[in-house]
Amino acid sequence: MNEDIDIPDMIEEPSHILFWQWDVILPIGVFVMIGILFNFAFTGLIMGVLMSRQYCKIRDNKPKGYFSHWIYSLGFMTESEKMKSVVNPNINRFD
Repeated sequence: MNEDIDIPDMIEEPSHILFWQWDVILPIGVFVMIGILFNFAFTGLIMGVLMSRQYCKIRDNKPKGYFSHWIYSLGFMTESEKMKSVVNPNINRFD
């Protein structure tokens, strides 16, 4: 009766792309695409990596969901546009 229960430790983590979280890889992809448009792909890659590192430094000192709440408070994201990667545990039925 004393069976070990495996509890996942990444249940509240955001979506991942390979090893990285999506919000870390997004600036790299955006800056690479901008660099490709202006024929400076390597410069865009370097700028994306620098922006991603700076974002990680800022993100690690803030509580979870800080930037999504900040974007919502600025009016760039409405309630219906929020990303839903995890189902709300407080709802009684699924529609």
